[in-house]
Amino acid sequence: MKTAYLLIMLTFNAADQPGLSFVSTDTLEQCQLKGQALAGILLSSGIEVREHRCIQSELKFSKYRHGGTGDDRSRTTYRAVFSEDTVEIRRVPEGEVCRAEQENSYCATSLQTPVE
Repeated sequence: MKTAYLLIMLTFNAADQPGLSFVSTDTLEQCQLKGQALAGILLSSGIEVREHRCIQSELKFSKYRHGGTGDDRSRTTYRAVFSEDTVEIRRVPEGEVCRAEQENSYCATSLQTPVE
């Protein structure tokens, strides 16, 4: 599998609810440019961007969809741990309670799911 760069964005909406979004790119430069552009758009819309990182990864996610149906069942819960150099993303199994266990650890939802 070809290794690419994954943009991971952690945002907080007006209700202070965390969300994750993922964008795959071919190069680090593309990832960084996309991250800067998206962060600017989100910030101008009043959405706080807490983190946006580019990591080398083979992970792929479904395409980003704006909004959604409002049905939380269509969302996937992840635990995201950000360190200076890495991001660890773990899917939280349905029915399990997500707890942010350390500093820079977040429980966030996403409309995106891993794809193979």
